[in-house]
Amino acid sequence: MKKLKLITAILALAFISGCTSMDRMVTKFEPIRSEGNYEYYKYKAFADPVYPIDSEEAEQTRLEWLKQWVVDNGHQNTKYEILSRKVVLVNKGIFGDLYNIYYEVKTER
Repeated sequence: MKKLKLITAILALAFISGCTSMDRMVTKFEPIRSEGNYEYYKYKAFADPVYPIDSEEAEQTRLEWLKQWVVDNGHQNTKYEILSRKVVLVNKGIFGDLYNIYYEVKTER
């Protein structure tokens, strides 16, 4: 019985941690322009009842996803800066609202 509880706990933890990485795939990271030694991107994330708009923890998760996009696109050793953040309400729902969050990001080449 103890083994079953342990296995269930491990599987639940793996499932929860896996969800965050799967949710990242719903976000988008698109090039906008290049100027001098900088490249500019639009990062589109979301807020919903699982990742609330007013949660510091949820915002930290969104910023971790952004960092991974930056690294995945060849900027692992460069600095990046968030120039703007705009929130757009997409849908008001019974269980919580849905938002798109747009970030303008500047990276060094």
